[in-house]
Amino acid sequence: FFNQNVNRFFHSSEFTLNPIDWIKATGRSCLDRYDQTNVERLAVGARASLNSLGLIDVNRSSVSNYNLDLTLSASHNFSDNFSLNGIIGQQVIWQESNSSDVKATSTLPFYDQISAGSTKDGASANGKTKTVGLFASATATIFQNLNLTASIRRDGSSTFGKDNQFHNYPKFGISYTLSDESFMKDMKGTIDNLRIRGAYGEAGSPSLPGAYATTSLYGTYGFFDPWGRDTKASRNGFIGIRQGELSGDNYIVGGNENIQPELNIEREIGIDLGLFNNKIKFEANYSSNNVEDMILLLDIPASTGYDKYYKNAAAMYNRTIELNLGINPVNIEGFTWNTNFGFTKTTNMVTKLEGSSTYGINGAFTGVTNIATPGQPLGVFYGRGWLRDSTTGKIIYSTGAADDDYGNAYKGAPKLSTELLILGSSEPDFTACLLYTSPSPRVRTRFRMPSSA
Repeated sequence: FFNQNVNRFFHSSEFTLNPIDWIKATGRSCLDRYDQTNVERLAVGARASLNSLGLIDVNRSSVSNYNLDLTLSASHNFSDNFSLNGIIGQQVIWQESNSSDVKATSTLPFYDQISAGSTKDGASANGKTKTVGLFASATATIFQNLNLTASIRRDGSSTFGKDNQFHNYPKFGISYTLSDESFMKDMKGTIDNLRIRGAYGEAGSPSLPGAYATTSLYGTYGFFDPWGRDTKASRNGFIGIRQGELSGDNYIVGGNENIQPELNIEREIGIDLGLFNNKIKFEANYSSNNVEDMILLLDIPASTGYDKYYKNAAAMYNRTIELNLGINPVNIEGFTWNTNFGFTKTTNMVTKLEGSSTYGINGAFTGVTNIATPGQPLGVFYGRGWLRDSTTGKIIYSTGAADDDYGNAYKGAPKLSTELLILGSSEPDFTACLLYTSPSPRVRTRFRMPSSA
């Protein structure tokens, strides 16, 4: 049998104060507690249990999340031509997780408790993190058509390195509606909206590095038996306390106190245009996104006592162009016609990789892996390509004399190269979308072009 018991508790409290009509103070606290217990019993004779001798497995886990938010906001119009909105605040998030798993094998057939097993094994884990965020932001509107925004955020986390506990992230933005200027009023009906905008921002990765990535951990190995105090040799021959993490089947991962969160730097410019009483709307946007200090799990010389460690060891960029065109040629009683066309092209490139020329990431298919390598998009396919003639470049085929790659006597089968090659990428050259809607009568047609290929 398998029994599962889940309990979850939510709580949220909030207060609001308005000392002045244009100033507001808000406080909020939230608690989310999750508990789950799984009990699995395989009877003696069940083939799914080791040697069909029975199994009892009791797994318990709990996760608690608590956050406290405090903000002070203000909004005031100083004149018809100048207004200011601002907010300052802080957020603190505490997270704690606990888990335990106890198994008993070679069990008695009539008793469903852990003590019914002649062999017992177990493990437990506990993790705690704390994240602190301080922020301030202000937006000024000048002459009702110029908006200026500036903000700063200071994030800190217990998962960051000892010497890198806090990091600052600024953001700036500007938006200017040119069509609201007096010299363009005579063009209304032809150019109804003309706005240019730009932004710059930095952001971190508050969830990276993960908990204890900066710390060299210790783990105990051995058979679990709470009813006895003797020490026995465990799997893989490890006993007692040993540096590393998780079980003896995993890598020994050393901590890195100098690790810091990943850094995302984004720059963006754009234009919005409305023509002929806004029957034609056009938007163009270009963004440049640089990701620096990417965190990787790298090999480390065994002489250090570890197999791997986390390090800020990679960087990449994204360049994106977005174009959107909306046309509303007909808008009369009983019939509306809207056509929208969207085009997006993103160029991704890995620019830095330490420790190796390639780094494997999750994904791909059998015989092919996804990798990161400088000068290529993230996640390109990497595997054996076709074997080609060194002179002509043509693919070489098996002759039928059991010379294909699997020792079969197939004739005309393409042969695989012995070298690993970059075979391609899953990223499209561009994406495009054409959407036509007519609410009356109800007609909706959509075309999507995923790639130029």
